[in-house]
Amino acid sequence: MSARQAIKHLVKDGRYDYIETGSLISIKKNVKDILIPSEEHKIHVYPMDYEELVDKVKCEILELYYDDLKKIDASGRISDMYKSVPCQLAAKKKHYAITTANGKQKTRKDEERLFELIESGLVLPCYNVLNPGVSLSQTKDMNCFKLYLSDIGLFTTMLFNDTQNGIEDIYKKLLSDALTADLGYLYENVVAQAIKASGRDLYYHTWKKEGSTHYFEDWIKGCVNLKLMARCEI
Repeated sequence: MSARQAIKHLVKDGRYDYIETGSLISIKKNVKDILIPSEEHKIHVYPMDYEELVDKVKCEILELYYDDLKKIDASGRISDMYKSVPCQLAAKKKHYAITTANGKQKTRKDEERLFELIESGLVLPCYNVLNPGVSLSQTKDMNCFKLYLSDIGLFTTMLFNDTQNGIEDIYKKLLSDALTADLGYLYENVVAQAIKASGRDLYYHTWKKEGSTHYFEDWIKGCVNLKLMARCEI
């Protein structure tokens, strides 16, 4: 964080422009006793596309994220919550469950950890709306939501990192539509990331199928009365 404070003097020199990059985890957490430069202008940057990720994404990136998460929670529970996101989507859970991630009864401290994970920007919350016919934000259920990863490349790496053929082979098969697997949950994450990158919040609603106990969920695009075509049947 001393480097972040020192940038103020470099900017004052006036000869160069500077770009600082990093996750929001440490930036938001470790700001005690440092002078935040008033010259900072924050912008959101979004992940690379698949073609770039084929060559660039490495498992070390995930390890760095896990290390960052352990800096703010030495118990490792926030890391477990993060790692659990792809698994819960693959299991077609109706909503994200802390108990599934930790394997223990949920505590108030766990809820605080989950909030910190969401605040870090590593995950994207998608809230269930009770009545999609009215303002989505006004009827969202704060206790019922899904989580998606903010980086689809890392999502894929987490899913297939233990495969025998290696992650690069998985990316090639994905790009050529040659991967024989049910990837509905992966495409859900693609849609979630695309909507969020467009500046919109994420919502979904669950309808009961007529004459059935099964449900299906449609993505809902904010600010207009329109449903996206991505759908997950459960």
